[in-house]
Amino acid sequence: MLFRWAFLAIFFSITLSGCSGTMTYPNSPNFNKQTARFQHPKGDLHNKSFADLFKFFSAYFTRESDVRENAGFPVLLSSKSNLATFKENVMWVGHSTLLLNHSGLTIMTDPQFSGRASPFSFMGPKRVTSSPLKIADLPQIDVVVISHN
Repeated sequence: MLFRWAFLAIFFSITLSGCSGTMTYPNSPNFNKQTARFQHPKGDLHNKSFADLFKFFSAYFTRESDVRENAGFPVLLSSKSNLATFKENVMWVGHSTLLLNHSGLTIMTDPQFSGRASPFSFMGPKRVTSSPLKIADLPQIDVVVISHN
């Protein structure tokens, strides 16, 4: 039981550390002290013409189709019986959704089961592959972590 609470404390400490504010780096040559923001170093990075932009987009849209991009990758579907024995494991469900089980504690991060990663059904990036499991087949979830919108 102590191990379970130690795991939870470490897990949430690491998760919450990602929510900290931006530190200032006054000694960095790319840090602007007046605006308290980083800036790109000066150079030809910003010296692009409209023709360069046109070349970039035309190269993107005229490139050869990638077979792997259109075919996706194989998805191993999980059933309710497979998930019943889900112990000491991590399963990537898709996008940023993970199903973790450690010491009998089941954690799900950023649940996303819809066809798009968006609050709207008609816009936002579509799933490349179908979800490997159904919501009804999920084991009992003890903790749900939402790390981003």
